[in-house]
Amino acid sequence: VDDEDEIFRTDEDERLRQEEKERQEAAARAAAAEAEKQYYTVKSGDTLSKIANKYHTTVNNLCKMNNIKATATLRIGQRLRVK
Repeated sequence: VDDEDEIFRTDEDERLRQEEKERQEAAARAAAAEAEKQYYTVKSGDTLSKIANKYHTTVNNLCKMNNIKATATLRIGQRLRVK
């Protein structure tokens, strides 16, 4: 094995270590983001406005997080992301 091959292997090993570190950091960020999510189960009498007020957000934000329209009919037992 000559010096050039050894340098290449060392550089390649370092690149692989860096890629693995970046993958682990990305996974940790994704897990943290998922842990911050919060959900609410719709109960009788709930409205988007009441739920938004309870969780200190807006109807518009609830709609965006849940891919629904402000005029959507809520169903008892429906699970909504609130954070």
